[in-house]
Parts: sequence; structure tokens; C-alpha cells
Amino acid sequence: KSVALQKYNDFNVLISLSGTPVLCKKAAATISTLASTCENSRWYIQNNGNVEHSKSQMEHIRSLIDLSASIDPKALLLFLDNDDMMHPLRI
Repeated sequence: KSVALQKYNDFNVLISLSGTPVLCKKAAATISTLASTCENSRWYIQNNGNVEHSKSQMEHIRSLIDLSASIDPKALLLFLDNDDMMHPLRI
């Protein structure tokens, strides 16, 4: 939720999920609902919940870097994990 409260306009949010299919489906639904309320950003969700193993943290970061480079090669990247919060003026 803290990412959705950013005051900066026009930014991308890239999220990579992995884990059990049930948990990934719930997380993706929650994130999609939140993303639909944010007019100042574009949200990209990589849902890897249908694979047999969860990705490591470095595998998530690598896939998000690759995705970000395809969207905007000069982007500034900020990383959060599931227990971090982001100040509304961080960007």
C-alpha cells in the first residue's frame, strides 16, 4: 500500500511473485485491486506461482531488472520486499 501512496506522478511498479499457486493468486488479486486505484502509475506483475519451485531473491531481482530495462532502460530502481514500507516522497 505504501507504494500506491507515492506523491510522484508517472512511475512504474514492477512486482515479482512466487510461491504456492494459491498464495500467488491471492497476492496478485490484492495487488491488481490496489493498482486499479492508482492513476499515477503503471503496474507490472510477474506471477511465477505456477512453477514447481519458488524463485530466490536474486532470481526475482534479475527478472525485474530485465523487465525494467525493456520498459525504460534509464529507470531508477528501488527495491522493497514484503515487509518494507515506502515513504510517500521517496521517489
